[in-house]
Amino acid sequence: MFKNLTLLLLLLSSSAGTLAYNDSYEKRIAKQLAAGKPASEVLWLQTKGGEFLSLYRGADSDQAKGAIIILHGMGGHPDWPEVVNPLRRAFPASGWATLSIQLPVLSPVDPVADYGKTLDDAKQRLQAAVQQLREWQFSNIVIIGHSFGAAAAARALGSG
Repeated sequence: MFKNLTLLLLLLSSSAGTLAYNDSYEKRIAKQLAAGKPASEVLWLQTKGGEFLSLYRGADSDQAKGAIIILHGMGGHPDWPEVVNPLRRAFPASGWATLSIQLPVLSPVDPVADYGKTLDDAKQRLQAAVQQLREWQFSNIVIIGHSFGAAAAARALGSG
């Protein structure tokens, strides 16, 4: 699935496992975020675990260089203002489309250590994002992960 992808890790931490978590907190964040975005950017992708929010921006040029999947940090979302949003805005002007995906988000009352148990869900989401971009005929795909997003990308790419 991840053959010929490029991975850029900004910050990396890692643990592994699975967790059937309560995603109501995440869904509430996703719905609020989607409501405030142009419909042309909002894309709901699907995994066996359900649908999740993604935000797409096409390249500003007619001929895109490729697409960049952006993965947010722990507790974040696909338009996180300090890291993700600036990347989502900058890359299209340089000829790159962006697809920023919602990774699993636990509620603030859940133990931080439980994020490691969401990596399998994150991998499925990353696979769905890659599949969507390939369906749109992108062959040059880069993954940028910040914090937990870097760990999720490393785990997904390392586990085949």
